[in-house]
Amino acid sequence: MGTKPLVNRAGVVLAKAGDKFNPLAQMPDAYLGLYIVDPTDALQLAWLDKYKDQFDYRDQIIVTRLDDRNGWEQLGDLRKRYKRDIYLLEKELITKFAIKAVPSVVSVEKNYIKVREFNVRK
Repeated sequence: MGTKPLVNRAGVVLAKAGDKFNPLAQMPDAYLGLYIVDPTDALQLAWLDKYKDQFDYRDQIIVTRLDDRNGWEQLGDLRKRYKRDIYLLEKELITKFAIKAVPSVVSVEKNYIKVREFNVRK
């Protein structure tokens, strides 16, 4: 817990020192849909293909890496395949959401962030 109040640039106190609150509880319509995969793994792309027709326009596909030899071409192919932008996973997201394995889906459910990790090797 902080020992100082949280104040914005205009000097308005947003939270007093020691206050606890869940910002997601203040945003009942909050949405998050992150599909995190390793696109060099055909099984993970096959898993992602199952969701392709269910994607919300706000959903994002985030890849852990690109092929060392043809990454730009692979990125273009992924954009065409899923008809949306593709983003590269940043270390901050791994830490923030405690991602341990991929494929994963990060979403908001009942005022909490939910991380689901899937086994595609059954």
